[in-house]
Amino acid sequence: MTCQRWRLQVVVILIAALAAVSACTRDDSVNRSGAGLNYRGAFYNLSSLEVAPPALGHILDRQVPFQDTRIDLRRIRGVPPSLAVVGFTRTYPGTGSPEPMAWLLLSPSPALAADPLSDPTLQTVVLDPRRR
Repeated sequence: MTCQRWRLQVVVILIAALAAVSACTRDDSVNRSGAGLNYRGAFYNLSSLEVAPPALGHILDRQVPFQDTRIDLRRIRGVPPSLAVVGFTRTYPGTGSPEPMAWLLLSPSPALAADPLSDPTLQTVVLDPRRR
């Protein structure tokens, strides 16, 4: 009997572990990680690339909570806010920006935030650090 009880306990532990892993890996916005912010019901992922000053549109919102501070968000000319917006925040190593603060791209698409130059619409508004 003790051997069967031990097997049952192992099976219960394995099922509990699989349930825990499954709960932690669901694709819910509350489980997202990384730099970004919640804005109008969507999580906008922070890109490391800067938007060119001539592409900056009008202010969408001011003092939006972002990490341990608040930032202003602007529209990008010719780009719908559902694709990307721009936020004034500190720059990070590797952005190619000489400034400590810049207008960095934010997108609800993690793929676009990671590589804005892959989208033809964003190629014209984002500063490519390889061309600096």
